Amino acid sequence: MTLKLAVQGLHAWSSLQGYEVLARKVEPEGQILVPHEFVLPERGLSWCELDSLVLGLANSSDFLRNTSVPIFINLSAATLRNEILLARAANQLQVLREWVSNDVVLEVSEKYYASKEVMAHQVTHLRSLGIKLAIDDFGYEHSDIERLKLVHWDYCKIDLTALRLSENLEWLYEAYQYCTSDGVQMVLERYEQPRPCEVINSLKGAWIQGFSLSKPMLIDTPVGSN
Repeated sequence: MTLKLAVQGLHAWSSLQGYEVLARKVEPEGQILVPHEFVLPERGLSWCELDSLVLGLANSSDFLRNTSVPIFINLSAATLRNEILLARAANQLQVLREWVSNDVVLEVSEKYYASKEVMAHQVTHLRSLGIKLAIDDFGYEHSDIERLKLVHWDYCKIDLTALRLSENLEWLYEAYQYCTSDGVQMVLERYEQPRPCEVINSLKGAWIQGFSLSKPMLIDTPVGSN
């Protein structure tokens, strides 16, 4: 399997603020697959294994080493639930933090749920390694306002597709007010419009991530190859 890394930018409207690290599988004919297309039981690859592979590639990436902005990287719920796998991932994250020149931000899956005590212990340990934390895809699964307040996050990533499923946006503005008062940077994901809409304009200071500003691009790949 040819697994490669890609990145997508996180932006303020006028400047790049960070990169999210993504996994891509390149097929022999050049087709590029996203994880849900190749992390399948019949293909013999689990989410835990993908986490480890991605961290290994990140730790040898010249692109990530040389970038001047924070790097956001995901761990699956399967890894976060397993103490042994999480400890291994934490070691890889610590190596990555020492490898790159800016912050490493761990995005905690919306599918992961733990008690306040367990979450606080995990966050404390990861922070001791120099890792920052982001609550991912806020608005789905377990990502409610209580989860946001459970520990101190450095970032809160809002999945804008959740807005279409909401009867109202009270949860969004409550989260925004909390983030503003608690020093949590809000990031609006999956933004696909060329210009900011009324809702986006009302969330002053939030960063934007989506195809409207940048598409994922493969990294550490020679020019002319896949």
